Amino acid sequence: MPGSARGELAYPDRALPRSTHVSVRHSLASKAAPALELLGEYPDVFDLHVHQDVLLVNWYGLVTAQALPQFDALCAQWRERSMQPTSCVQLLTAPVSRLPDAEAREELTRINREYDSMIACCAVLIPVQGFIGSAVRGLVTAIALKTRRTQATLKIVGTNEAAVEWLVPAHRTATGRELESAPLLAALNQVLAQH
Repeated sequence: MPGSARGELAYPDRALPRSTHVSVRHSLASKAAPALELLGEYPDVFDLHVHQDVLLVNWYGLVTAQALPQFDALCAQWRERSMQPTSCVQLLTAPVSRLPDAEAREELTRINREYDSMIACCAVLIPVQGFIGSAVRGLVTAIALKTRRTQATLKIVGTNEAAVEWLVPAHRTATGRELESAPLLAALNQVLAQH
């Protein structure tokens, strides 16, 4: 965004904290711990991290229309910074008692369409089972259909391990670039442990 430095984007009534780098400790690989960079957040709704060539979005609160301008701005910032398609994992970890309202769903669909060309492939982690899990999977599927995502570039999964297992080869096929499985899994675990 013109005039905005990383981590200085604003959202209603609050200033966004500066981005930080968080070291991820893991025993899954012998290499040094991977960097997990916080690009931004909207308190009580989401945080957006980057690790390797992957955006990690943790939706840990109800998605609201008020939070989505911040998400939109962070996506724009990432598009300017990255300059090449990347992959993402959307972690839908909010305790689900209700789905986003129509205004939030429409805005999320618009954002997904706008940035679709920058996403090589996307794993959506929905760890919730039963009726609520089915409703959330249905909502994600509806948004994916509106943005014309195919099964080759979108996968709904139930665990971090399944996300990594699918994303690593899908990312390689879509971009020609490699991801390291063990550090990516450690980064996902770190993101989940923060909320």
